[in-house]
Amino acid sequence: MSSFQKSKGFTLVELLVVIAIIGILIGMLLPAVQQVREAARRTTCANNVRQIALAMLNYESALGTFPPGIKNDIQPDSAGIIQDASWKTLWSWGTVILPYAEQNNLYDVFRVNQRTPLEFKNADVNAFQAALQTELPMFRCASDDAATGLNEQRKINNFATALSNYVVANTHAKLLWRSADIGNGTGVQDLEKVTGAFDGVEGKTLAQFTDGTSNSILLSERRYNNGYRDPASSSAGWYDLTPRGANAFASRGLGFSWDTTTGEPSGAVQTWRGMRDVAFTSRGYINDYNQWEKDRAASSNHPAGVNMGLADGSVRFVRESIDTNKYAWSPAGIGTYGQMMAINDGTVISGEF
Repeated sequence: MSSFQKSKGFTLVELLVVIAIIGILIGMLLPAVQQVREAARRTTCANNVRQIALAMLNYESALGTFPPGIKNDIQPDSAGIIQDASWKTLWSWGTVILPYAEQNNLYDVFRVNQRTPLEFKNADVNAFQAALQTELPMFRCASDDAATGLNEQRKINNFATALSNYVVANTHAKLLWRSADIGNGTGVQDLEKVTGAFDGVEGKTLAQFTDGTSNSILLSERRYNNGYRDPASSSAGWYDLTPRGANAFASRGLGFSWDTTTGEPSGAVQTWRGMRDVAFTSRGYINDYNQWEKDRAASSNHPAGVNMGLADGSVRFVRESIDTNKYAWSPAGIGTYGQMMAINDGTVISGEF
């Protein structure tokens, strides 16, 4: 008689059980892998912030001041009022620090001390576009989810500029490019004046950081997709006005409103519009979702906070839960976040950050 040996193998039930176990293990492993990847991205971002902060400190060491937030070539009259209301785009802090971040060749192309962005464009439009759209790794956070490396929302002389995820500290109050009256009759209230490290007039000296460099913010992050309303649900112009992230090399001007249909300045002067392209305020909470404040606030895709560079060159991860009061004006009531923003308010940091 012939004998038949029973074949060995997995039954269908056994295979299904094994597949289910593998699926469970993968489901448990993926979050851990994602956390490791985000930790690496956050570290890379922190290194970018440190590189920029050190470039600013090198700038200060060489020239005696920190760079201005925007390089303003329009001078006020003897009363401190800007009389020339003609619009022009301006170089930003990101351009003027290039020689101090080992980017001398690009800086030489911009020639920021010899011409404005518009003058550069008129001289050589192709060179202007190529330079303006040069993407530098130090300006990009690896966790950001912008579709491209260009900021299509805030164009400079009709060209998209290289996107930056880093913005400088302007004030604890409303974004302003300067502290004095800009000539439209409204003036600037004392409590609204620039209290942070960067404005659009001149660079601050280390001596002005009387609250201590280790307690004063130089820069932070701002993500591109900041949750701003989409065009379908926006009132006219709102979507187009939001800067989305920041511009690496230039601002769209000192503070002029724009006609979003024609793409030209409307003539209305606003004290904050020009600074939005390159700076942030602590008046908006970290990762703020308020319609009016979010495009001016520090934000990131890192869970629960942002990387911030301090005036001593260090980098801190500052959490959303930091003590703050966005609607307070006086130094005594602005919370730890506002106290870190204001470089010489005379208050002692009262909380953890």
